[in-house]
Amino acid sequence: MQRKKLLSLPINKERADIPLMQAIVQVKKEYGENKFYTETHYNYCYDAFVDKSTGEKVLIIDMFQPAPQSKFLYRLFMTSKKWFTVYDDGKTSEKSLNWSVGGYYSHYNKFHAFNDRTDKIINDYIKNNEAYINAECSGIEKIKKWQDQIREKRLQNKYNRIKESICKDMLEIRPLPKTFDKWIENVVMADSRYLFYDYNGKNKTTGKCSVCGTEVEIPRVRKGEKISCPHCKAKCTALPRKAFKNTYGFCDERNVIYLQPFKNNRFCARSFYIKWSYSVNETPNKYILEEARKIVEFNYGSLNIHSEYEYDEEYRGGEWRRATYYNSASTTAYIFPDTLNKIFKNRENFKKHHINFNKIARICNPTDYVGLYNAVEKVNFLDNLINNGLTNLAKSFITMFSPRGNSNQAEKYNLSFGSLRKGLSVSKDELPVLQYINPDEKEFSMFNAYKSSGRKINPAELKEYFSISKKLGADEKFMMKILKHSSLYQFIKYFNKLKDEGFFKGSGDGYWNNKYHIFASDYNDYLGFAELLDYNLKDLDILYPKNLEKAHDTANKIISNAEFKKGELPQIARQFKEYQKLFQYKTDDFIIRPPKRHNEIKQEGNQLQHCVATYAQRIALGETIILFIRKTTEPEKPYFTLNLNPNSFEIIQCRGLHNCDYPLEVKSFIDEWVNKKIKPLKENKKCMITAA
Repeated sequence: MQRKKLLSLPINKERADIPLMQAIVQVKKEYGENKFYTETHYNYCYDAFVDKSTGEKVLIIDMFQPAPQSKFLYRLFMTSKKWFTVYDDGKTSEKSLNWSVGGYYSHYNKFHAFNDRTDKIINDYIKNNEAYINAECSGIEKIKKWQDQIREKRLQNKYNRIKESICKDMLEIRPLPKTFDKWIENVVMADSRYLFYDYNGKNKTTGKCSVCGTEVEIPRVRKGEKISCPHCKAKCTALPRKAFKNTYGFCDERNVIYLQPFKNNRFCARSFYIKWSYSVNETPNKYILEEARKIVEFNYGSLNIHSEYEYDEEYRGGEWRRATYYNSASTTAYIFPDTLNKIFKNRENFKKHHINFNKIARICNPTDYVGLYNAVEKVNFLDNLINNGLTNLAKSFITMFSPRGNSNQAEKYNLSFGSLRKGLSVSKDELPVLQYINPDEKEFSMFNAYKSSGRKINPAELKEYFSISKKLGADEKFMMKILKHSSLYQFIKYFNKLKDEGFFKGSGDGYWNNKYHIFASDYNDYLGFAELLDYNLKDLDILYPKNLEKAHDTANKIISNAEFKKGELPQIARQFKEYQKLFQYKTDDFIIRPPKRHNEIKQEGNQLQHCVATYAQRIALGETIILFIRKTTEPEKPYFTLNLNPNSFEIIQCRGLHNCDYPLEVKSFIDEWVNKKIKPLKENKKCMITAA
């Protein structure tokens, strides 16, 4: 359409032949006995003619508000494929009539032709364009239906083009191998095999195997116990049949990824959702759905998403549609291991041919294929971790280098070494201990912290504590707080006692319902309160109270008391001599020293107008260190306050009046102090860890 020429055509906005009727009509409707509501109906008038001035036949519709307050609303220009509308204010739009005046509320609106000739022009124009609309309706309604036909045809053409491009990308997709189905049955869903037994209190009972469906006779078992089916020999988990039938059934779900090799350094990551659903008939309903396909390519040693598709059976362009955005992160899932060597080892510039990706994936499943690839590239001792049975640590490194992991955690390890001893900085005697414990990265950090404490390592004790800390969600700080006053043995004994007494009974999965997490938080707080209150924590009855909740609340009440907050914390005064020996330093211009007592910290905050006084409890607990910088000529006058990390001896901050930064001469003094005092402390700490 020649839009400019068509828009220049004159519009008769003041027509005398507009039908006379009310534009807005209120209709009273009954919806119950003596109950009514009012509907608002709108009337519109339209006329039609065909223009040939541009060399093509263009149907023109003029829409008016009816007389007596007649008003021009818009003009529609339409051909067999396109249309556009110009409104009274001169603005144009390509909206269809369904979106113009009247819109989707068409059942409330009435459209009236100027005369019989109007609808005849519309009908003849539509027929001449081979549009078949078999409907008894007005001409304007027929135009709406015709526009819907055109729009549907456009969309179908668009979907066909998309489908063709998707089919082109899917040409390399091949049927899944038979070994994939066997792997799901025997590996991924191996824990989803059950033997539902009858409880009769006798030495032998009957049961039904969910694998073969056979009724069998078995020895008496307990709930959750592993037992082999006498008929099919499948290893199953025992569940009581009566308890199972009283429920609505259950389902076991897994996420699986199959990596299919492509040509030209590419592969397809095909994601599957697996669900074994058990109903009251004790037979699993097996459901496998392929949810997504990512075509991944190697680009300068890294994995990049080339294209991504998601399954949508209602999509008109086919079952697979392009993902709305590329999800660069792969997810942790069971990875089919048999194709990994072919994909990762046959690419260009790969040098670590001794690595067996298939073996690592089998041992570390469920895992992340991007993390696995990156970990092999960057962690030279990864293969040694697997060969020495440190599988949990290997999984941790894979997680670190996955798209959603934190690779900064790996900076404390010597990744360039292939030797475990050099890479992890462990001795020959410690390796058997680690093999026995099989720690993950968090537990390995706790192992190193325990080692630095100088205590004798008891592997069984550490292993039991790590299993407890996993339930508690506890970290290295929590363990060191325990070791400050007691031993892991005493804590394990206390924990098991509470467990036997039913303290953790009814623990839920959520954080606030998980009594293990609540216990860890409350006990950590209690130890802090007890230290501030100067309790005798050498007394095991105080260190491990019988009623933890009551002891926690009592100590918290004292700490929160206003009188306690006004008082002094004696721990700060007790720290003075040790901190003075470690940190005090003096030059001709400046001196740095620790506070002598709690009140000095309050005075420092008041005179320099900053918040150091709020750090008092953390200082008393040894969680942070505060040091005063003074001028040598005015040793008692606050000048700058320095905050030091007690573990790494790194400077956290140094602030003066109103939190101002320190000047150049103070910086020079701090640099000199760091070289003379702090660096030797760091070196000494390293030596102590190595010696331990």
